Amino acid sequence: MNKVLTPPYQIDDQIKQILNQKFLTDKQVASRYGVTRTSVWRWLKTLEDFPAPVKLSEGCARWTLLSLINWENERAERQKGGRNG
Repeated sequence: MNKVLTPPYQIDDQIKQILNQKFLTDKQVASRYGVTRTSVWRWLKTLEDFPAPVKLSEGCARWTLLSLINWENERAERQKGGRNG
């Protein structure tokens, strides 16, 4: 039976190093959140806390999986704080 994980995730330092080396395209980010690629780029402009991609070369930007997980964790913590505070 598969366990569904929801943020905030508990990640140790060794896993963080691995996740920081995993790069996602805008298409993969969009798929992760169930939105369009256009939405991902819009979030970058409109959401102050949305992680910026790493520019690997001209015309090639990728997000690290770690930056996205950190963003998810921060949002989950804020939402949890808002419900309890």
